[in-house]
Amino acid sequence: QPADRPKDFSGLLNEIQSPPIGMRIGVLPIFIAAALRAFPSAISLMHKGEYVTDILPSNIEDICKNPQHYQLLVLDIDAPKQKFLRACHKHFSQAAKYEIEENDLVRLTFDAIEAWKHQIPPAALTSRQVSNKSAGFRQALFRTADPIQLFFDAIPKSLGIPVNKPTALVKAIKASCEELENVALIYYQQARKSLCENLSGGGANQEQDI
Repeated sequence: QPADRPKDFSGLLNEIQSPPIGMRIGVLPIFIAAALRAFPSAISLMHKGEYVTDILPSNIEDICKNPQHYQLLVLDIDAPKQKFLRACHKHFSQAAKYEIEENDLVRLTFDAIEAWKHQIPPAALTSRQVSNKSAGFRQALFRTADPIQLFFDAIPKSLGIPVNKPTALVKAIKASCEELENVALIYYQQARKSLCENLSGGGANQEQDI
């Protein structure tokens, strides 16, 4: 399904249980769990409009009981998107030395970004001492809960680079990340400059008084 047209679970389960498939309701939890784990695509599970960050057994059971509360968004990952996600994961997970599977690309990259967001200086969240692109990038990261929307829509729009140009897009992401990470250093340098100027001024006045 396109990114703006998620598949409703009610219709999906009705289709699976109807002819010619006719799957029994008792088998549905196992089937859904296996499908969510094995399907080689970007999968985004939504519960009442909110992204489910960690799909638990309780979520699988609730899907079968209340399918109207859940939506599934599936997006095939073509070569440029895969290159983009792998580069992002490598940047935000500097310690990662392994190749992640295609069906884990979205989840693990999103997790890496979430971890990075908790490590940047608090001042970076509100500072105006950043470029417009970095401010837009920051807004995309903190206001977009759905990873598929974040990676393939919000981030490219904020930086003005389409996802089918992964090298340029990742380069822009790295530049914005560096800018946000250095916000605290900018404040420190400004405070140091102001302090030195005040001390110098005070010293000069004191010397004149003497």
